[in-house]
Amino acid sequence: MSDEKYNKLIESIELDDIELYSLECWKNKNFPPKKRTSIQIGLKSNKKETYLEQTDLNVQFGFEITAFSDEVDDPKNREDIPNKEILFNIKFILELNYILDLDDVDDILIDYKDEIDRFVENNVPVNAWPYAREIISSVTTRMGFPSLVIPTYKHIGFF
Repeated sequence: MSDEKYNKLIESIELDDIELYSLECWKNKNFPPKKRTSIQIGLKSNKKETYLEQTDLNVQFGFEITAFSDEVDDPKNREDIPNKEILFNIKFILELNYILDLDDVDDILIDYKDEIDRFVENNVPVNAWPYAREIISSVTTRMGFPSLVIPTYKHIGFF
């Protein structure tokens, strides 16, 4: 992969639209009120699917956020947390739609595969993150909790 080809891809790609593809949330009504004063937040994000057809690049990017008791010691992922220790969980997928303006679109999958993979890994999370922050903030409010504002994007995970 050359930086020249990657830069050409970056110059020729535009974010056309971001749509909420799916959303699932639940809260634990049996979570003890005394535990609500001190909770931990786990956040996981990852690429789900990538579709490229002619000049359209569509990427599904998933998020899962879990609020859980601070009595749970250092979980590595959501599955390490017993449901009774979870205050709420939100899962959603955003679909990001990009348009490519390249001359030779017939061979784009072959000629630009590495560059597209790099773009999806580096740029898609940055593009999706502000929308994810807004969804998380809004949904937590709709669930009856104070608005939860997650940090700005850094290439690290919370689980």
